[in-house]
Amino acid sequence: MRNLRSEWKSFLRCCQEFQLVALPASSSTISCFLVYLSQRTLSYRYILNHLNSLHVVHLYYNLPCDTLTCFSVRLMTMGLKRLLGTHTNQKHPVTLELLCCIYNLLDTSVASQFALWCLFLVAFFTFLQKSNLTAPSIQALDPEKHLMRDHIKFTSQGAFLLVKDMTAS
Repeated sequence: MRNLRSEWKSFLRCCQEFQLVALPASSSTISCFLVYLSQRTLSYRYILNHLNSLHVVHLYYNLPCDTLTCFSVRLMTMGLKRLLGTHTNQKHPVTLELLCCIYNLLDTSVASQFALWCLFLVAFFTFLQKSNLTAPSIQALDPEKHLMRDHIKFTSQGAFLLVKDMTAS
């Protein structure tokens, strides 16, 4: 609700600054607002959130919403998407070089740090995903999904890991 309020204030500020009629918003008012937002952010998602908030306000007051999806507004949002792009947070791969750097930072004489080092090695050499190793909270820990102590068996031939398939549900 707080985001809706701040996004609505942003729209009203734009309308006041450029002397536009706020409600019901015309396609030219919305286009002006999109340009206004594009000057203040590099995030296409941020602009879409503002546009969605404007849609919610129109629905709340039983105002027509067709201008929010009209051709000129759609064209403007497509152009902003091309201009700003949709950024993704790409994770960098773990390499042997990075693994060596991590090892140099750890004191393996401390049991907890040695256990962490073992966890890194297991994850690296078995290609495990983070979701197999860690849970977002203690309440979300699920022995059917996460690697547990009893899922590791040591024999004279080596170690055996029981890893569950995270994609199967």
